[in-house]
Amino acid sequence: MESQSNPHKRQKLGFENYSDSKVLSDITIRYGASGERTFEGHRLLLSAKSYWFKAAFTGQFAESSAKEITLKEDDPDALRAMLNYAYDEKSVPWPDDSLAGTTFDIHHILDLYRVGDKYDFPSFRLQLIFRLMTALRRWFSRPSEPSIGYAAESEEFCEIIRKVYDIVGSEHQEDQDLVETFLQAIDEHPSARILNNTGGKQGIIVKASREVAEFGRDIFLHLMYIVGTEDHKDGTVSTTELCTGIKVRGLLRDLLKNR
Repeated sequence: MESQSNPHKRQKLGFENYSDSKVLSDITIRYGASGERTFEGHRLLLSAKSYWFKAAFTGQFAESSAKEITLKEDDPDALRAMLNYAYDEKSVPWPDDSLAGTTFDIHHILDLYRVGDKYDFPSFRLQLIFRLMTALRRWFSRPSEPSIGYAAESEEFCEIIRKVYDIVGSEHQEDQDLVETFLQAIDEHPSARILNNTGGKQGIIVKASREVAEFGRDIFLHLMYIVGTEDHKDGTVSTTELCTGIKVRGLLRDLLKNR
């Protein structure tokens, strides 16, 4: 046993030392296409981080007494990142800074969010939501590149929105945090907002609303929520009106047609 009088030789304490470690491990997690990858986990810690693992390890399920479990149909790298995060919240593998705010960055965040949502891991999801908001702000702020073209940029955003609704489902909760993050990012950015738009991304949002019916529904409901008057503490009143005219009416017409 190491002497307490020489702390410099002692290993720093922390859960990160036990990530994928056989030391005190009481569960082996198999994952990957055929369960070829493994992670040595700790029931207590995983149950304290994830409602899915808590139910699996403490409920009346086979996993509660099994020495080994197999997780299926997950992106193996995203799942590994989530498991590592349970032990070390600084371990999430982000893309290089040069890719921050790019379509690649947003897809990477959504892939991580998918596993965090599936395994009901609140703190992991929350960090991803913060990261996603930053990425969306950068994406909306970047100038359109002539080499890519408007049509390609629109399709990029449509693919992102399709992935969002593939993750949350069409009948998601009204305040689902992933959807709310997109609506908030769109609403706060001058180039993307539907109301009082001063930039060039509005058409991309409208196209995605037409291409993905669930997104169009949520955009419309969001617009109905924010339109009206707001009283301020200084006694002034501000009014937000639907100023997109034909575009919003056309969007509503498309939504009703697709029902």
